[in-house]
Amino acid sequence: MIALLCALVFTPDRVDFGTFPETDSPAATVTLANTGAEPVKILEVVKTCGCSEATLESDTLAPGETTRLHLRLQPVSLSGPFTKSLFLRTPSGLETLAFTGTAQPRFSVSPQSTLPLGSTFTLRPHGQSRIVSARLQNSPPGTLNLQTNGTEITVSLAANQAALPAGHHLWTILLETAPEDPHPIRLHVTAETGLRLACIPRTLRINDPAKPLTLNLHLRASGGTLDPARLILPPLPPGFTLQAGTNVTPRGLPLTLTYTPQANPNPLTIPLSMGDSTTTLTIHFPE
Repeated sequence: MIALLCALVFTPDRVDFGTFPETDSPAATVTLANTGAEPVKILEVVKTCGCSEATLESDTLAPGETTRLHLRLQPVSLSGPFTKSLFLRTPSGLETLAFTGTAQPRFSVSPQSTLPLGSTFTLRPHGQSRIVSARLQNSPPGTLNLQTNGTEITVSLAANQAALPAGHHLWTILLETAPEDPHPIRLHVTAETGLRLACIPRTLRINDPAKPLTLNLHLRASGGTLDPARLILPPLPPGFTLQAGTNVTPRGLPLTLTYTPQANPNPLTIPLSMGDSTTTLTIHFPE
């Protein structure tokens, strides 16, 4: 047992859930005792993740009084060994209760559960679990390919990336398992399509507005090619100029920003556009 600053004592002072299937929802009860001479008010139970539920029977403890904290883990919210904490907020500060354990997954997924389009997931079962169906949820069009080779399962997704609009795309694959289980395994496939611009740096701070300034920046692109002739720079307010180079270097397309001192300059956000892609450069001044 550990006596805390606000005279609370936890029994046990640390919860170990041991090893359990990830689909289970193990529970534990912790006794809280006020060993001090003054009442203790528990203002809030603060969780650090959505993996648990915590309920107090009473939030006010007179001297010598006890109450119980009921802790339950959410199914399929943890995988493998874990150490988590929750906090009790009192007028004296935060008091910490740690809980540990090992959630045994139904399947091991390699290399990981989120992969770029064109990759293959490999799943290996633990125990008697098996895949009975696969489907896409709230995703762009695609075709799933699921194959079983002995105890090893491979899952891949085919999609016409060229037909996708520019932007970030996410497919969610739901794998239903047996024995019957209300919690499907979720795999995620991502793709980035079209030209995507980024200004390096994206945010600037001019600390001394009374001094002129010249800064060199770079415009970078992924998913396409930078074309200086297609870059659109907007008109800028007095005191600012922004010019683009004519040649793309390994660092990107050079940009030169100049600032001439102005009275009471305002923060400025400059859009930089090329085709359907736009990024911004934001300039701040001291308040």
